[in-house]
Amino acid sequence: MGPLEWLQRYPQSICLKQMEYLVLLINLTQELEHPSSSNLSMAVS
Repeated sequence: MGPLEWLQRYPQSICLKQMEYLVLLINLTQELEHPSSSNLSMAVS
């Protein structure tokens, strides 16, 4: 199921929560790739 189908199938509130979760995941992966410019130690503890 593609992302557009997913967005159409679920309520908007769930979509917004999912988007927030995706943003957090993207930020976390970027921090893992660039640990020097992040506060990763705070996120881990």
